[in-house]
Amino acid sequence: MGGKTSTDLFAELGLVAALLLIYVLVLIMGYDSFAGWMLNGEPKEWLSAPWSIVSYAFVHTLWRHIAVNVGLVLMLILTGTLSAKEFYGLFFGGVIVGGITFLWLGDGVLVGASAGIAALISVALVRSLKRPHFIYLFFVFVLMFESVMRNKLYDITFGVHLAGYVVGLLYLFSCWRQDRKIRTTNDVVEKANVSGYSSLSREERQALRQQHDDIEK
Repeated sequence: MGGKTSTDLFAELGLVAALLLIYVLVLIMGYDSFAGWMLNGEPKEWLSAPWSIVSYAFVHTLWRHIAVNVGLVLMLILTGTLSAKEFYGLFFGGVIVGGITFLWLGDGVLVGASAGIAALISVALVRSLKRPHFIYLFFVFVLMFESVMRNKLYDITFGVHLAGYVVGLLYLFSCWRQDRKIRTTNDVVEKANVSGYSSLSREERQALRQQHDDIEK
């Protein structure tokens, strides 16, 4: 699984354990016992339980919903494309942005980890393909996946999923931008070593100064 460490693996499997544990507790204790965990679209209800912008992701009421989500998380872990830090950062980022999207677009009650998983799918799929232009295939996958899920599950909200995908894509773009900046700076350093500092253009000298300032910070 690439460069994934055993620590990363066990940390990521912790999410699977949490999703399954809470699903079992919902079955034992009843749906109503976790009402405070669910994200309610009514402003008054949500403001009385602000933690639900995150906790809703851990509540699943349909066995097909939990089965699909846990299966997807396990497949994403097996790709080995995400560190544990990225894994949880993307997951909770997708969950929060998905929840905000739900509050803006919808009503009723939102449950399930799909928004967070969508953010993970964005990054894992594009990295697995190893080509930025394969992002077009990613969009094809999203359309196919969402079409299937809409037919299989009752409470899927496309806008919430889309918010998760966008979180993942924005993270990818930030990574690509950073990598390009590093490559450009390395090229400038190599030019300076070979031809001397005086051979650098004004923009190249500014890039070196910026790198120095970043290091100092």
